[in-house]
Amino acid sequence: MSIDLVNDLWNELKEYIQYSEREDAAKAMVDILFDYDHSADEIVAAFKSDAEVKEILQKSNPDMDISDDEFENEDDYYYDDEDE
Repeated sequence: MSIDLVNDLWNELKEYIQYSEREDAAKAMVDILFDYDHSADEIVAAFKSDAEVKEILQKSNPDMDISDDEFENEDDYYYDDEDE
């Protein structure tokens, strides 16, 4: 299973998943990627801008150091009038 294809599908489909259920959906996806012998490092590289996947990887691999520098936060790209 191509991790790039999974990433593309996840980016398209996650918008249709209720926000309250995204963590469960991300966990299922990460579990499937592990079943297909993708390492946590491969998943980090492919999903580096996805907060849900980051949280799942941190929970499933507590010994793995996933610093915030490795991930781009999607919220950083949105302008908020209240920040002024």
